[in-house]
Amino acid sequence: MTCALWAAAGCGNDAAMTAAPDASNTAGASCGATDASATGDAPATCTTPAATTSDYETGQVFVPIPKLRDCCDRPFDTAASICSAKLTLVLIGAGWCEACAKEAATIMDDIVKPFVPRGLEVIQILYEPDNPGDVATTSFCVTWRDTFKLGFPVVTDPFKKSGAVFKSVGSKGLPVTLVVDSNFVVQYRFTGGAPSELEAWLDAHLPK
Repeated sequence: MTCALWAAAGCGNDAAMTAAPDASNTAGASCGATDASATGDAPATCTTPAATTSDYETGQVFVPIPKLRDCCDRPFDTAASICSAKLTLVLIGAGWCEACAKEAATIMDDIVKPFVPRGLEVIQILYEPDNPGDVATTSFCVTWRDTFKLGFPVVTDPFKKSGAVFKSVGSKGLPVTLVVDSNFVVQYRFTGGAPSELEAWLDAHLPK
């Protein structure tokens, strides 16, 4: 990974990239555990959208992104996570995206800790690794997750299916931030950086 892209994570300190994950707040650190999201089994009460395409704009249906893999190289189904949460924050980023690294460096304190207890689910989808055009691998998934000590599902998109989410703005639109409700409707969308108003929006739309 290039130093410029990891400035937000303390690039220049090699230990930051190789340190062991913090088991207390790193989701999926063990590949022995499975859950509905990892196995692709949505809850029985969940009704996934009949639609197969979407522009992923606010008010439109969120079509679950297929063929995602978690950091243990298991299939990951976004539908299972969306069904089980009041709101789901879907973040699409890439290793070469400096704004994505900055977002990842602060999201645990700014979003996860205050809002997950109130019913928020968070999913990070890695569209590409350091080099544009390359495929995000399992090892890159682990490095990203552990570098930023992310305590929520981090998954790769080896077939780049999430490109449909930002096709209207192109790769310069990364990161993409979506908030989806349990009915698979996009309630919030922001592209090209971390939205400054997201915390206030979540505070207003999640139970106190």
